[in-house]
Amino acid sequence: MGLVGALLLLGCGRDGSTSAASDGSTAEGLLRTYIAAVNSGDVAGAMSQRCRPAQIPEADGALWSDQAKRLITANGPLGLGPVRVLPAGQGPIPRGGLRATAHFGFRLLVGGVLSPEALGALVDEDGRPRLCGYSTGVAGVVHDELAGQLADRGGTSTSVADLLPDSPGAGYRRLPELEPRTRAPVPVAQASRGWQRGDHGGSRLDAYRFSSRTEAAAEALRFAEDPASDGVERIEVPEAGGAVGIRFLAFAWIWVQPPARGPFIDQVVILMGDATVVIAVSDLPTVSDHHEVLALAADVVRRAGS
Repeated sequence: MGLVGALLLLGCGRDGSTSAASDGSTAEGLLRTYIAAVNSGDVAGAMSQRCRPAQIPEADGALWSDQAKRLITANGPLGLGPVRVLPAGQGPIPRGGLRATAHFGFRLLVGGVLSPEALGALVDEDGRPRLCGYSTGVAGVVHDELAGQLADRGGTSTSVADLLPDSPGAGYRRLPELEPRTRAPVPVAQASRGWQRGDHGGSRLDAYRFSSRTEAAAEALRFAEDPASDGVERIEVPEAGGAVGIRFLAFAWIWVQPPARGPFIDQVVILMGDATVVIAVSDLPTVSDHHEVLALAADVVRRAGS
């Protein structure tokens, strides 16, 4: 899953020290160098164009390189299309609390076709410009839609382990016991279950019970909003009224996955009183629907008796 961050909807505007044309030229130059490094699998070269807080840990380099290679194999070498400077206060928040000198929109060229716009942030670090933030062009809309849709379906007495389906269907193999995701506040009970499909795809479900409905609601909203900066579409979840769903970029942390091209991750979050369930289906291709995550959501609701 890609690294995700909050969206900047207000603040962090330009300081007027450089012109929009200069900012656009700077962003274009950094992006061209960055994209060339991604095309060639040069992890160090790509990271040198990022601010330090946005550089991936060395231990993740092999995974990042493998996903970049899969991206290029599937789509061919990426090119850079138009770059534009955004109005003040629009675009992703820079990593590490750094101050943006400018925000910009850019479109990639994939097989000679322009992709939908993505957004980025520039910062000055040690006297040099750096790329320091990323989001899809529709992230703000997706974020607002998610925040307004989540609703509590009502409590359930079903244990968190029993809320989880036994299998997502044919073609999956059960994974060994998954490492619990660390949460704050700490849940009073939690259970995780995962399955793999093929070499990369799979499904994961995490169920949590918190000490209060307030804690569960806050965590459900955080789960729902976490991937918003990488979001490409909100998913309707009629099988579980009040639940929220999102499709987001699986390789978003590479920062140059074309927003209309897979692989994608589908996620649904369900709030049931003091319990929260998070369902994710990964490695979905460009042309795919949401039936897998919706079927799992329906099974969770059935098990909850709600």
